[in-house]
Amino acid sequence: MEGEVLLFYKYRKYPRYRETTEIIVQMQEAFAEKLSELNECMGINIEMSLRFIVHYGDFFCP
Repeated sequence: MEGEVLLFYKYRKYPRYRETTEIIVQMQEAFAEKLSELNECMGINIEMSLRFIVHYGDFFCP
């Protein structure tokens, strides 16, 4: 993977699929809206995308 990384985590015993999905959709929509604004403002096509990785389980700590 290339680009910037954002680690989003939540302390909870069990993840909630619906809540996690809603957060991801909101972040994707906000990103697409801002990217569209930048494209229009600058008069260019910025080719950028988001990738989401969702992990459930313990973090590895050596």
